[in-house]
Amino acid sequence: MKRYSLILLGLLLILPPLSSVPTQAVDTVLVLPVLVIGGSQGSGNSQFNEPDSVYVDADGTIFAGDSDNLRIQIFSSDGTYLREITGFTPKAESSGNEVQGIGELSNGTLVVVEKVGNLYSFNKDTGEMTNKIDMRSLISLSSWDTQGLVVDRRTDYIYISNQPEQKILVIAGNGSLVQEIDLPAFATPENMAIDEKNERLFISSEGLSRIDVYHLNGTADTFFGGTDVNINYEGLAIDPLGHIIAVSEGPNSATSSIEARIIIFNSSSLEAMFAWGSSGHTAEGEFLSPDGIAYDFTYNRVLIADQGNYRIQVFDYINILKSSGIHDDTTAPTITDQADVSAQLEVDTNIILSWTVSDEDFIGGYDLTQDGVSVASGRFDFAGEVITFNASSLAEGIYVFELNATDAFGNSAIDTATLTIAAAPTSSSEPVTSTTASETSTSETSTDTDSPYPMLWGGIFVVITTFVYRKRK
Repeated sequence: MKRYSLILLGLLLILPPLSSVPTQAVDTVLVLPVLVIGGSQGSGNSQFNEPDSVYVDADGTIFAGDSDNLRIQIFSSDGTYLREITGFTPKAESSGNEVQGIGELSNGTLVVVEKVGNLYSFNKDTGEMTNKIDMRSLISLSSWDTQGLVVDRRTDYIYISNQPEQKILVIAGNGSLVQEIDLPAFATPENMAIDEKNERLFISSEGLSRIDVYHLNGTADTFFGGTDVNINYEGLAIDPLGHIIAVSEGPNSATSSIEARIIIFNSSSLEAMFAWGSSGHTAEGEFLSPDGIAYDFTYNRVLIADQGNYRIQVFDYINILKSSGIHDDTTAPTITDQADVSAQLEVDTNIILSWTVSDEDFIGGYDLTQDGVSVASGRFDFAGEVITFNASSLAEGIYVFELNATDAFGNSAIDTATLTIAAAPTSSSEPVTSTTASETSTSETSTDTDSPYPMLWGGIFVVITTFVYRKRK
């Protein structure tokens, strides 16, 4: 981490002015985590040596950057250790190297930047390295210390901060350099977050003790968060409401009264609304030099890389929103109706039941039962999740399906559909068979048994024959 004297801070007076957002003081409370991963220093499974970054994918899988151990540890959503990803530049080759920012491309590729300027791509399921880019070959800079990483999943542009040059480097998913964003002097950029809806880039400027806001095209907009030299912003995240969640690392020295804490800023006014945490050793809910942050959209949790305590702390964000009064929700999810269905065996060979469930802001969960037994479950969000059930293999009978969708705030919606499957229809008469002439005739002449008047034609034939015979006599 870099520290600057009051002389350097005084030079800020000559920086180009930006419109700033006034800082609003908020009380800080203690919030206990719902899960703690790690907690001891070391290189074994679930041990850390300065965890610096954390990322959560759409399945809720947790990727924790174990900086000084030069690896990424992977955990399930409940904190169970799964595996690790290695292969970064060893310290013997580049002294002081660390694993830094973690993100994911739209195709599921995990991207990781390390301190010395290399950008890696990995198969996140196997840990296989699929690409390595030496960014020094893309752009010539006098010094390198790359820190944060965030991905715009719409474009697969990767935003990477380089501290010494006060730059944000924008790299395309294919490895080409897209753009350089120049920051103010002494910004010392740490981490970033992208507000896709409003196309804004938030940058924690550690050296300026503030958060800078840029448009994604690189144009500076504003800054917020205060100018207290004891506030050191690190990790940034955006919640589903667009609010900015920022990690303040805490004190510069042991004598400072400034606490390490997590601050939520309003998405529109950029004013502080709520803060939790304090500086401390080992006690849950306290932090020692916290750094990275990730928002878990699947389970609506906030994960903090509690660097000095060698652990990842996981917090229930919905509970924080409700208890702080920032946001509450009493509206149930929306479920499209699945009408009752009647079908017949061997006639209706493709029986598909379908629902669409969605919620306005947050991801929730659903459970589909057939006669009270769960047959499918999963997650849904504001974009809408299509849930289907293939009932084509069911036998004759009456089945009751119930879809129960519950949003993150506990509001539920239920849709019930009855499926009636009847036996295949049977014919009321015997099948009609036809007989061809070739099957019954042994000569070229055959009797037309299909004629409706066979006896009449026979009588006429006899009369005509008799008449001809008598005339000849």
